[in-house]
Amino acid sequence: MDMYPKYTSPFGYQTGKGGIDTYGVNHNGFSVRDEVEYQFARDKREQELMKHYNAQGITSNYPQYTTNFWGNNADNNYGFGMANITDNIANLPQVTPILQQQTQLQNNIQPNNFATQQNPLQQIVGAVGDLTTEYFNMKNHGYKNLDDYHHCKANYNAAARGPLGYNTAKYLGDAKEKFDFYWNQLYKGKSEQEAIADRNHDLGVNAIGRLRGDSGLYNSAQDACQIIA
Repeated sequence: MDMYPKYTSPFGYQTGKGGIDTYGVNHNGFSVRDEVEYQFARDKREQELMKHYNAQGITSNYPQYTTNFWGNNADNNYGFGMANITDNIANLPQVTPILQQQTQLQNNIQPNNFATQQNPLQQIVGAVGDLTTEYFNMKNHGYKNLDDYHHCKANYNAAARGPLGYNTAKYLGDAKEKFDFYWNQLYKGKSEQEAIADRNHDLGVNAIGRLRGDSGLYNSAQDACQIIA
């Protein structure tokens, strides 16, 4: 069911083509009751996130979530099932783990050990090189289902260089998605809603890559991004 076709939430939620929303959940089997319960659960979770960011002084331009919003993997429709979702909603992960990850993403604190080995110029130039390399790797592979992997890997490598690498990747990545938003409509024939969904998805994957690159918790970009491939 498509009850909110034109609505975009502060965190990037939007109904999507084919009944799958931008958080990855398939609504095609939902009854009216399921849809209402889902929307209440989504709104409640977003309100909890908003309170957290507001407490940090962030009152606009919130992070745009994608399939990481519910804190589940894709199994069983991200934990909702395909119908009669009442009991499944009660078993969803709490919002706290996502808040912890996004707090680190926003504050960009405690860069990993690799970052201390690079001076500011190396971080900036290296980040540009990381994004360029993965862009051409993605084009050379030519597989659509590897786009997320390359987006994540480029941002991971850039953020792992240090704060300036992180910020360079964010600036260039955001600019690229703004350009693609119009390019997809003018030259690829996508609708505005499709272009918005693509933009929000890519921004979310970029943010995951930077978060993981900054965390120091992974051995390599391949390790950090393989689950996205």
